[in-house]
Parts: sequence; C-alpha cells; structure tokens
Amino acid sequence: MENDEVRSVCEPPQDQTADISLQTDRDASESAVEIKPNKRGRLICFFKTFGFLMVVLATLVGLYFGGRPNIPGPTRTYRTYTLNKMFSERKNSLDVLYVGHSGVFCGVSPMELYEDYGFAGYNCSQELFVPWESYETTLDILEEQKPKVIALEVDQFFYDSTKDLTNSHFKRLALCLFPFRETHNYWRDGFKRSERDFKKNFSVYAKIKPHKGSTERQYTRSEYKLKKAHAEYLRKFAELCAARDIKLALFYLPSLRYWSYDKYNCIKAFADKNGLDYFDMNVDAEVASDADKKWNKSRVSIDWAHDTRDGGDHLNYYGAMKSTAALGEWLETNCDIPDRRGDEAYSDWKRDLEKYKSEVDEKIFGNRDER
Repeated sequence: MENDEVRSVCEPPQDQTADISLQTDRDASESAVEIKPNKRGRLICFFKTFGFLMVVLATLVGLYFGGRPNIPGPTRTYRTYTLNKMFSERKNSLDVLYVGHSGVFCGVSPMELYEDYGFAGYNCSQELFVPWESYETTLDILEEQKPKVIALEVDQFFYDSTKDLTNSHFKRLALCLFPFRETHNYWRDGFKRSERDFKKNFSVYAKIKPHKGSTERQYTRSEYKLKKAHAEYLRKFAELCAARDIKLALFYLPSLRYWSYDKYNCIKAFADKNGLDYFDMNVDAEVASDADKKWNKSRVSIDWAHDTRDGGDHLNYYGAMKSTAALGEWLETNCDIPDRRGDEAYSDWKRDLEKYKSEVDEKIFGNRDER
C-alpha cells in the first residue's frame, strides 16, 4: 500500500502527461501562426515599396523623355522644343515634311528652300530618331498638316546598334506611361499660342571640325540587310503615304562616317521595287544608275575638311547649303510642290525669311552661341 502511494506521488497521472503534451503542441502551433503573418507582412511591405519606387522612376523617365505639356520653354533638348513648335504653324499650311534624325536638322534648311523654290516645309527631325519614332511623330503631325510630299531621310533605318536600340527602348518605356500622341496634343495646344520657329527646326552651325583621313568608300554589290523592325517601318512609311495620297521621296544626306555602298544598294532596291524616287548624295556618278547620274555628279561636292561639324558625320552650315541646294533641285524636278512665295496666305514666311537671314548673318559673321 505504501509503495502504491509513493508511486502515485512520484509519477504524474496519465491524463496530466497528455495535458502537458497537448499544451506544448498548442503553444508551438500558435507560435507558428504568429510568425507566418509577420513574414507575409514584410513581403507585402517590400513589394509595395518596390512598386512605389518603380512608379516614381517611370514617372521621372516619362517626364524626361516625353516632354512637359503646355510649358513654352526647353524640354529634354532644345531640338525637342523647336520640333514641337511645328504645331504653331497654320493648319494645313506645310507642303513638305523633311523627316529623319539629326542629319536632317543639320543638313536641310527649309528657309533656303522657301527662298529658292517657294517650298513651305519643316524639319520633322530629332537627334537619335529611329524609324518607329519618326513614324509616330509623322502620324501626329498629319493630324494638323496635309503635305504634298514627305521627304524621308533614310540613314535612320540603319540605326540598329545596341546603343541605338537601348536608347529607343527607354523612350518607349516612357511612352507607355505618357503616350506620344497625347503628349503632343498638349504641346500642340500650347504652341498654337506661341511664336513660330522661323528656322523651321534647322540648326545654323558654322563651326568646323574637319575629317582627317581618307574619303574613299569601298564599292560593293552586296545589300545591307535591314533589321526586321526597321524594314517594317520603311514599308509602313510607303503604305501611309500611298493611303493618304502623299508622295514619298527618299533621300540620303552626305555622311562620310557611316554611309556605305551596301546601304545605298539596300534602299535603291526598295525604291525600285516600290516605284519610289531615291536621291543618294554620297554615291559616285560612275557607279550610279543612268537615272541617278544626273543627280550624282561625283557626289554632292562636300569638302570634308571644311563642311562638317563633327569629323565626317553631320554637316555644318557650309555643308548644309550644298546639300540643301542639291535636294531642292531634285525635289523641284521630281515632285509637284507649290511655290508659295507670291501667296498672300504665306506672308508670314516672308517675315520668317528676314529673321532667318538676320540670324545667319549673326552666326556666320558674329559670335553668337549656335544651336
């Protein structure tokens, strides 16, 4: 009897042991339940913070690349500002759009073409424009203008390096948040109340950085193979102009650094296949086809020691006068563009020409900053 009592004191009852075990399991379970919400909360907090930072970053990118609506001042670049001033031109007053990248605003002077031929045109160009950007810009402009001719500079269709495409992808990211056409609608409304650009987005730049080295180009019969997207937008330009009864005229400005015969052959084949006129200012007369020889008298006579601003890629003012003169003669021969010099509706272009000539005199013979 005594042994039984001792055992009962030293050993816990069976049901008490079970209670202790159940309590331990319950505590562990409650602890696990308490830990899981904390982990989930931290994850939610992390993703919320990450998402907020991405929205802020995307907003900044959008403002940087997309421009700032209704602000009549410089945006991403001075060139963006002058391009958007096209919307201050009278509706349906432009007969020619000169479309392309920086080579166009460096190498084509619309006011010289107005003075010599009466062409009412504007440079629809921006630095580092790739074809889809030029195309979207053109679509937006066509909401305001009904040009007779789109003169499309084709060097942009060879902007296919990793650097070129990366730059474009960043801009397209911005356009996803700030659609180009909506942004330009804001710009259009704002610039209708602002002063017009009397240079029509042309860069009067007289400084010289000569090319040093050979100016010879290696002849080849091979054709440059355009990237899929670039070829698609070349076709889109042709289809757009055909659908809207606009003459598409292809041209290639002088460029010693990046032009090559395989690029000439590529565009020439496309132009021939689609019945388009093509004027390449780089190709030698002895290599050009019979139809081209008239326009390629041993190339446009660019002096690469004097007529370039960056060692052989872009033209300065002196080179631009040569390429503009050649382009004007070619357009007059191949395109039906009205002469607006005697048209009273274009009296403001006479005043623009006076301002343009005055600025040329100051920048060529004076010491003003150049853009």
